[in-house]
Amino acid sequence: MRSESMVRPQETQVTRRGEIGEIALREDVREETRGGRPVYVYEEYRVSAPWRETLADAVLSGREAWLQRAKETEAGALAGEIREKRDRLLKESDWTQGTDTPLCEEARAEWKGYRQELRDVPQQEGFPYTVVWPVAPKGESA
Repeated sequence: MRSESMVRPQETQVTRRGEIGEIALREDVREETRGGRPVYVYEEYRVSAPWRETLADAVLSGREAWLQRAKETEAGALAGEIREKRDRLLKESDWTQGTDTPLCEEARAEWKGYRQELRDVPQQEGFPYTVVWPVAPKGESA
């Protein structure tokens, strides 16, 4: 996830929270100037692991593997949120496909196409970071 800070961030940071180690991994850190002050812009990924005294060393020595794991964790969570929204939109439009719908055949077909576009959201290029949501038709009744 894109983040910003007024202070240059550490590329790898491991923090203990009870029995959990919270790991922040940052990449593509670059300095920008805004209002005459430096601002650091970077991609940040987070993942958790059971705490152990050697966790920070393990993360540093296997940083690329931890970074990949954190990216996959973030992508999975984001994909889950998008699928929840997609499923809600499908449920809200279920009424358009019933045999007793007040829609004319043309409007019903438009809604059918919209619903297929919703089902295809996870196949979009760039998913889950880039999603183009289909626009619901304005179905008219018969």
